[in-house]
Amino acid sequence: MTTTEHQVPVVPLPRPELRPFVKGLAIRKSMRKWDTERIKDFFLKIYKVTGNLKTTIERVGIKSQTFYRWKKTDADFVQKLDIINVMWDDLLKQQVKNLNLKATRVLELILDMALEKDPTKNKINSSTVEVALKLLSSQGYISDRSTVEHTGEGGGPIRYTNTTEIKRSNPQPAIEA
Repeated sequence: MTTTEHQVPVVPLPRPELRPFVKGLAIRKSMRKWDTERIKDFFLKIYKVTGNLKTTIERVGIKSQTFYRWKKTDADFVQKLDIINVMWDDLLKQQVKNLNLKATRVLELILDMALEKDPTKNKINSSTVEVALKLLSSQGYISDRSTVEHTGEGGGPIRYTNTTEIKRSNPQPAIEA
């Protein structure tokens, strides 16, 4: 036995192979449980920032099977994960609304500028029309359908039909600013 400067007896730790196996197993189990909880918290913190499961798994350094096992067995972990998923869903919906509103404003400005310069010369170029069509189709005003009928010998296309349907009413609710 040795002593420290405060005269407290210090027993040197036994070498790892001399420790009793059962006691070591109990210590390892408790350490593993503590490490697992710490890694789960670390996983949730990174997932809250990234919002991407694959990136989070790579950064934490666990296997995807481990994540899915946690998801099956730990109800508290699933509850925290659901809260983060709802947060990301709300954030993404808000971003989509903002982008839709910005795209509509930009399109209105481009059309106004094209018509204001010289109303007799229609200066709306093809890119403006493409942007307008994409925006209107994303909002559900325009739907494109194309069909190919395969009949006859050889199974080749006999008729190709491309239809564009323009809806007059707004199928989506109005966007709040």
